[in-house]
Amino acid sequence: MSAIDIRWHYLMQVKKFLAQQHIIQPSQADIVRLWETTLNQLEHSPGTFFDQLDWISKCHLIRQSKVALHSDAAKKIDLKYHELQTGYQEILEQQGKSPTLIAERVAEQAIHEPPDTRAALRSQYIKE
Repeated sequence: MSAIDIRWHYLMQVKKFLAQQHIIQPSQADIVRLWETTLNQLEHSPGTFFDQLDWISKCHLIRQSKVALHSDAAKKIDLKYHELQTGYQEILEQQGKSPTLIAERVAEQAIHEPPDTRAALRSQYIKE
């Protein structure tokens, strides 16, 4: 099975599971719809995700640099993509070519107020 085939398999399993539920949250339906749309686009026009999926953005940058896909130069581009403050993803975001998923104030708030999950417990351990 290809990577996309595996993802289709998981999507179908999720759809079967949700079909058996009595109540489906609107956000669940939205996520499944987006997942399916994404898989369709990945199969037919993956380049449309340049600004949304890291691996496609990195692949595009590597191809633009005209280095071999599995070369040391390509590995450097891959690593540089995620460097904080100076990485390629940051540059793409500053140029408006990569979306910001959450507002900076929300991210800042999450640093000081973790969600009510295991993250809160980890945060408490770190503080202690």
